[in-house]
Amino acid sequence: MNVSFLLARLKKLKSLASRFKRYRETIIKRDGVEEEKKMLELKLVEVKETISRLNVELHSLKLESFDLEAQFQDLANAL
Repeated sequence: MNVSFLLARLKKLKSLASRFKRYRETIIKRDGVEEEKKMLELKLVEVKETISRLNVELHSLKLESFDLEAQFQDLANAL
């Protein structure tokens, strides 16, 4: 009995199944990477907000330091 046509068909089915499996795995991997991208974008927003808040605080402290320096000089010169 000649079964070569069955073997060829099975080989083709195996190839199709393998390609479909790779397709599904790639979709899952892409979805995971997109989720990671969203998390990194949220983290970036948090970091930018922190930098902005610290810049405001630094500006305030810088202005305060000029006043403290003047007070120090006044006190030092009074003695």
